[in-house]
Amino acid sequence: MKNFRRAVSLLLVLTVLCFSVSFAAFAEGPENEGGLLTVMSYNVSGLPFAGAVQGSEIVPGYPKAELLGALMNQVDADIIGVQEDFNFHDSLAAKMTNFPYKTFSSGPIPLGDGLNIFSKLPIYNISRHTWEKRYGVFKGAADQLTPKGFLYSVVEIAEGVYIDFYVLHADAGGDPQSTAARIDNYRQLTEHINTRPHDRAVIVVCDFNARILSGFETDMLNNLIFPAGLSDSWVELCNNGVYSTEPQFEEYEVFESIDKVMYKNGGGVEFTPVDIEHYKLKNERGGTYTDHHATKVVLSYTVNEIVPMNEELAEPTPHDTGFMAMFKAVLTALKLLISDLGNLF
Repeated sequence: MKNFRRAVSLLLVLTVLCFSVSFAAFAEGPENEGGLLTVMSYNVSGLPFAGAVQGSEIVPGYPKAELLGALMNQVDADIIGVQEDFNFHDSLAAKMTNFPYKTFSSGPIPLGDGLNIFSKLPIYNISRHTWEKRYGVFKGAADQLTPKGFLYSVVEIAEGVYIDFYVLHADAGGDPQSTAARIDNYRQLTEHINTRPHDRAVIVVCDFNARILSGFETDMLNNLIFPAGLSDSWVELCNNGVYSTEPQFEEYEVFESIDKVMYKNGGGVEFTPVDIEHYKLKNERGGTYTDHHATKVVLSYTVNEIVPMNEELAEPTPHDTGFMAMFKAVLTALKLLISDLGNLF
């Protein structure tokens, strides 16, 4: 009888221990992880005709890209999405040694879109999407001379935890045609986000060429943020979380930039912005190499559920930037220039 009781007691202890270990493993698993993710949006002004004079330092394109890349390499960020990374990508990327995961350049103007990612986290499934509506050859901001649009990717922010990461550059210019094109850019991005075959969380880093508070014509709220279900880091941290074109303060400690970081919760991942900073990367003399501020946002995230990755993951591959691809792009640009000559007069 004593042996029986001892056996039962031992069995109960082992059962409790088994459940305790299982519970501990569950509590420490990826589905209960949390952490911080720092992302940055930065327009690097890699234009071949204006890149040397954008910013306070007058430096030719390739050396400028190297100097800017060295500064970016020291940034405390997990992922950097860049715009206008056109003609000097190799020089910029060569200095970004702290970011082992990179996209390949889609080429110089007029072949490339100028969008790229530098990341400390694995990136997959890169696809580039040209805006269906762009405006300007000699008028506007010459947006038709490049395949401007957005870059889509999948990022593994923790083991087995994936999010969708977008980098975009909206149509520039304040004329009515550019404004209409920018509104259509919002529509196209919204459709892509809303028609994904999954519900993963989203981060969007972007040069919007517009603001929420002053962008009444483009109405970013009703044309993008609300229909796509996005949240804006600046609004959440600096505008009392109020999504309105009306300012909430007479003066802002952190201004609203056209360079933004937005996000959307999903797939068991929830984001909360905890810090935002707009600043210019400067050298030891205080000089800058681009006319844009970088926007850096720290996001706290919680993983409540692991959503299985049901698609094949593909690492970034080189873009076709060969002679024929460049020849076709130049030919298309020449046709646009010739057809738009009337706007010069």
